[in-house]
Amino acid sequence: MDCAFGNEIGLEEEALCLRKAEPSDLDAVAGLEAECFPKAEAATKEQFQERLKAYSNHFLLLFYAGRLISFINGFVSNQKDLFDEMYENVSLHDEDGDWQMIFGVNTHPEFQKRGIATKMMQVFLEEAKKEGRKGAVLTCKKEKIPFYSRCGFVLEGKSASVHGDVEWYQMRRRF
Repeated sequence: MDCAFGNEIGLEEEALCLRKAEPSDLDAVAGLEAECFPKAEAATKEQFQERLKAYSNHFLLLFYAGRLISFINGFVSNQKDLFDEMYENVSLHDEDGDWQMIFGVNTHPEFQKRGIATKMMQVFLEEAKKEGRKGAVLTCKKEKIPFYSRCGFVLEGKSASVHGDVEWYQMRRRF
């Protein structure tokens, strides 16, 4: 995949590798998730193992000098809204679904505030659009609404999610 945005994020392009996930990425993905989310909100290594088996093609990973520094993951569904069971139950994934659900956007704290998540989101959404999806859906905390709005997502209101005992808001981007 194209990593031509290296200069825009202040990293040497030749040291970047942007690709879909493979089962062998399990430890790196689980480790970065633990760095980026509180324990109550983070997916477990076992959950990532199931996700990678079921829909690794819906993970986008960015490596810098061989180290995973950012990733986005989620699955596809015909359900219009993202609900908590989706995080746990990989059998709800429907490769022919209309909506790309986004479960997590992770960038290592050392690499945040460089535009990496924005670039990753652009690539991830472009892939979903090429696959014929109607759009993408995510839930986020209140403080992340401005970021996702800049990525073209529209706030739909409070989510019914109780994941991690946090208040979540649903956002959608239509293609």
